[in-house]
Amino acid sequence: MSAMRRQPTADHPNQRLSGVVDDIGKDILDSIYVTLSSGHPIRSVQVLFDDEHANRVASLSKGSRIVVVGRCEGLMMNVLISDADFVDSAPQQRRSRSRWTWLTKSSSPKKRP
Repeated sequence: MSAMRRQPTADHPNQRLSGVVDDIGKDILDSIYVTLSSGHPIRSVQVLFDDEHANRVASLSKGSRIVVVGRCEGLMMNVLISDADFVDSAPQQRRSRSRWTWLTKSSSPKKRP
């Protein structure tokens, strides 16, 4: 399922996902980020964290599995997740062929009569 079809709705603004850390760094605006492996040669999931999570992000290493919750900003070059927070225990995870998994189901918009 494509990332664009998983965008949050007004009822579900935040998304929970798990993934394997591929890279850790800071962007040109000095924001802390972690990219999750996607299996795609170009695209990945870029998870942006506030400075309060700097120590936790610094303790990660490539190959670590993390579970986060954050706001899906959509697909630019990567799927962007902002205002991320770590989730220490997750509900039962759904299996996925990709290296990251959405754990929150987004409901489809309701049609008005």
